[in-house]
Amino acid sequence: MKSLLPTRRKFLKATVATTGVAVFSSFLPGLQVLAHHQPPIRRSLGALGPDHDDVTTYRDFVRIMKAESNSNPFSWNQFALIHGTTAGFNKCPHGSWYFLPWHRAYVQMYERACRVVTNNPDFAMPYWDWTEQRGIPEAFHQGAVVNNALHEPSRTMSESASLPDWMVGEEVMHSIYEESNFEAFGTTRPAGQNNLDPAWVTGGGGVQGTLEATPHNNVHVTVGGVMGGYRSPLDPLFQMHHGNIDRIWDNWIALCNKNSTDTLWLDMPFTDNFTHPTGSSYSATVRNLLDTKALGYQYETQRKTCRRFPILDRRIDILDKFFAFREQKRPDLPKGPLPPNCVQGLTCPPDFFRIDNNTRLSTGKPLSMKIQLEERFEKMGRPTLKIAGKALSEGRESENYNEVLAVLRNITPPNDPRTTLRIFLNHPRPSLKTSTDNRHYVTTIGFFGKHNEGSHQKAKMSYLLNLTDTLSLLAQSGKLRSNDLSIQIVMVPPQGVDKREVGYVQPEGIDVAII
Repeated sequence: MKSLLPTRRKFLKATVATTGVAVFSSFLPGLQVLAHHQPPIRRSLGALGPDHDDVTTYRDFVRIMKAESNSNPFSWNQFALIHGTTAGFNKCPHGSWYFLPWHRAYVQMYERACRVVTNNPDFAMPYWDWTEQRGIPEAFHQGAVVNNALHEPSRTMSESASLPDWMVGEEVMHSIYEESNFEAFGTTRPAGQNNLDPAWVTGGGGVQGTLEATPHNNVHVTVGGVMGGYRSPLDPLFQMHHGNIDRIWDNWIALCNKNSTDTLWLDMPFTDNFTHPTGSSYSATVRNLLDTKALGYQYETQRKTCRRFPILDRRIDILDKFFAFREQKRPDLPKGPLPPNCVQGLTCPPDFFRIDNNTRLSTGKPLSMKIQLEERFEKMGRPTLKIAGKALSEGRESENYNEVLAVLRNITPPNDPRTTLRIFLNHPRPSLKTSTDNRHYVTTIGFFGKHNEGSHQKAKMSYLLNLTDTLSLLAQSGKLRSNDLSIQIVMVPPQGVDKREVGYVQPEGIDVAII
């Protein structure tokens, strides 16, 4: 590739000086070269220096696109407007099961445009693996090169700062990869969806899983600046962040997990959501966004270990039922001993509990929601729970297996989206000082954008919490002494922000299922 650099740089210099990017439409046929060999490989920025060909190509692309008129459909500004405006989100879905495929198509739009603009059909969009590389990658630092187009001056995260374990650490990634149900992994369908009206794409109303709620949301707002808001694609780091989200989805499939087969997901079109280098719009449908090689790229590494066990298939089925039960708002499903034909509760409906909440949560005033569980919960107090959890991931049967899931539903968001919520279970006195290393800790969820009247996504946010691992740890340490399940929320304001400016958070309640 290095032998191509002088030719491409000469081409770029001549083109920008004479005609602008409009001429790049004539290079579209050149992309057909991809059909004749393996698609280009997307690589981690951690292995690429500022002078790597993919990095310099992307830098050239960003510089050229930023130089275009803000009104040109094929410009850095107009590409970002597809995602969001100053008023709110635009065509992008967040908080629904279209989150992953839409952003895959959006990153691909940039990748294809870059290949055309730079006359480099072998370009592959790098990604930022923030679990391995906790700081902003060097190529995006202000001093990486003179007049670095990849540097965004509005970022509030310093170039020497590191993302914490609770946000992107190995345990977080383990919980993401261990999820076997697509809607729990990639965020659920919008509540009540029953047709393919495109309004469902941008309406929100789903339940965010760990992938969207924790690393996705929190990396956005931690990097800060434009990256923390609706127009986040104005920061060139956006594509690196979402490239990693896309890679995680690709790895999840490589583990022999399965995408949804529901036609309400597969057949949804994203009509005229994306822009060709010609300036014209084009569409994409979810079912045509599932094969990365067919889309013209692949990742350098994949998790190769498949795990496809009958017990996981039954778990997928029971989670589908759980999400359906929530929509039917059935708080009084049958409870009591398992019928004799139930296998570990996985072929039976879950015990389902719905708790409503009218209390606001503010800085320094944790919120606690308590549930008195039935006799079945006593099984969760056995030290064998952790072994049973391992049995699940290994595909072994275990009569003691139970799983406890919760949905924190319909949250009124804080004024400042950089605010996070730390979730604890059965802690005696949680506070801002309670560490995420505490055995009662469950997870931390974040807000990306504020769903309001200025945005198309007016539905409030909901989050899926898997309480099983925390319960297992508490059981082994002898901290489960009653049938009371207390789910506690601590609101953590951004550093240096007055708590009065943050406002408050109010969930409508919590749904809990024992399966």
